[in-house]
Amino acid sequence: MKKSVATLLALLTILSFASLSVAAAAKSELAPYDKVFKLFRQFSGTNPVHYALYDIDGDGTKELLMKDEGWQSLYTIQNGKLVSLFGTSLDDAPPLVVFENGTIQTSWNDGGNIAYYRFINGEFKLQASLVKQETLTDFEYMYYRKNANGTWTEITEAEFNQIVKQYEGNGKQVKLKWEQLEILWWQKLPRWLQFILRYILFGWAWMK
Repeated sequence: MKKSVATLLALLTILSFASLSVAAAAKSELAPYDKVFKLFRQFSGTNPVHYALYDIDGDGTKELLMKDEGWQSLYTIQNGKLVSLFGTSLDDAPPLVVFENGTIQTSWNDGGNIAYYRFINGEFKLQASLVKQETLTDFEYMYYRKNANGTWTEITEAEFNQIVKQYEGNGKQVKLKWEQLEILWWQKLPRWLQFILRYILFGWAWMK
């Protein structure tokens, strides 16, 4: 009996240390993105925000994806610095899709506009921008690809599908593990109460 209890205690101790190691590793992965988390906690209000980490280009650095209702943002670490891949630190992009081959797709206008991005030698670059435009005739479309100089060239449906296949590969999307961003205690309060608290705090700071 004593031996069984000792064995059980040993197993529990090992599991506890393993859990602590996993938690420490997860915390170290999130640390480079602390600035992003602070900004979103500050401006998200009561809207739930989720994040996911994934090494898109396989360079050993996990990119950070943030999402709220209707938008997503993407960040990475380059030369030790935080970089927003779609503009400034709080800019957002249309919903993102990450494919297993390292391609990132954004789409808007109900999928009529599609853009494909990839990391090329560590640089995040637009690879192709496409438009699928419905004509006045039902179920007929016109297809376009954006040129390097910003102009558009009409292409055939077969060419459009070929470009899509080129960047999406086998079409397998990465199954991202989304976690909800923990918000500050006051952000859990109703908006009207948040407003009152801010008014009181600003008034108190002004009086000082």
